Amino acid sequence: MLTDSESLKMKNTFASPGESFAGVLLNGLRRMRENGRLGQWTFLLLEDLVPLWRVNHTKIQEVIAIAEKHSMQKVSFLIPEELQNDLESEEIEGQIFKRVTKSARYQWPNTLQPSLWDSRALIRTCQACIENYSDPWSFEHYDPGEGLYAAPFNWSTVFHGFYHMGKINRSILPHLRRYDSRESYNYFLMEYIRTELRYQLMRIPNKIKEQIR
Repeated sequence: MLTDSESLKMKNTFASPGESFAGVLLNGLRRMRENGRLGQWTFLLLEDLVPLWRVNHTKIQEVIAIAEKHSMQKVSFLIPEELQNDLESEEIEGQIFKRVTKSARYQWPNTLQPSLWDSRALIRTCQACIENYSDPWSFEHYDPGEGLYAAPFNWSTVFHGFYHMGKINRSILPHLRRYDSRESYNYFLMEYIRTELRYQLMRIPNKIKEQIR
């Protein structure tokens, strides 16, 4: 785990206090490389994008093999279908990948949705983002260039993961109800109600201003 918090004392955690998002990634990757823990491929997975249901390991291994053989820099596993329609398809070893390019409609070539990275390419990207793309939102808009693909299947979660716009993403609730414990579902249901209420209350001043105009 890579973090900017010193309070996390979990095993295999690399903390970079005071660093930007890109800095946390870069420092953590370098330290993993120094400790011999950085392989050829890295899964970049934010904490709120953990799997909601079982991951198909066979499919993942197939994608890794194809990515290695065809020198892919990055393979993203969660791009909405309506946005994928704007991306060019490419059949590779019997599987349909999408070439990820920045366009008027798709602005996030460096998406932080679950992705498989060539570790060297991820380090280069973090280095390039340090100055002007250091926070998560601008990081996603940086264009690393060639070798970016979308996988022929999605990661085992919903788009945006557990949190979106500062509140619980309600799209996770049906999956938690189906796959997780009742306690977990009830907890996130109550968190959704709490964060949604807070979000709507925070929007009231802006709505009043809009009405005045």
